[in-house]
Amino acid sequence: MEDIKSNKKKIRKEIKNLFKTLSPEDFNTKSEQVLANLTELDVWKNAETILIFLSLPDEISTALIIDKALHEGKKAAVPRIKNNDLVFHLISSLDSDFITHPLGMDEPRENTPVIIPDSLSPDKTLILVPGLAFDKNCFRLGRGKGFYDRFLSSVDKSIIKAGIGYDFQLIASVPVEEHDFSLDMIVTDKSVY
Repeated sequence: MEDIKSNKKKIRKEIKNLFKTLSPEDFNTKSEQVLANLTELDVWKNAETILIFLSLPDEISTALIIDKALHEGKKAAVPRIKNNDLVFHLISSLDSDFITHPLGMDEPRENTPVIIPDSLSPDKTLILVPGLAFDKNCFRLGRGKGFYDRFLSSVDKSIIKAGIGYDFQLIASVPVEEHDFSLDMIVTDKSVY
């Protein structure tokens, strides 16, 4: 168990260092390419509701994806941390009234309408998940707080869960513990796995 935790810590550090090598132009180009690869997929086309995170500065820009979803008439919901869990709230634009959580990410205010996981239609919902690293078996390495693992354990298993990130975030194998969930696919700037 200790080996897995130390391997995760090492990978997190390596990937965070790779983020620092991206120029603003690379960041924009790669974010646009992720959007293009994602929106070509049937799971995107069929989805009526997209659960998506508000990106941190070193993550793929989700603003492009949220704008696209809303422009296409889809519902977009973003997370807020409540205690140790994620609660997803519907937003109507990126101009919504967000606050900054102590961990650094923007999140909707508590009075924003909530999405109840049990109310989601599995064939009409797509969950986009962040990660620091992914592998081709669709395992992800998060930032270590377990928010998404807990949330994903609460939703219908048939809802498509896709990790999104840069191609350089793909590694040979993500160290996996019992509580770690595999996703259904990984979408990067170069491909879909």
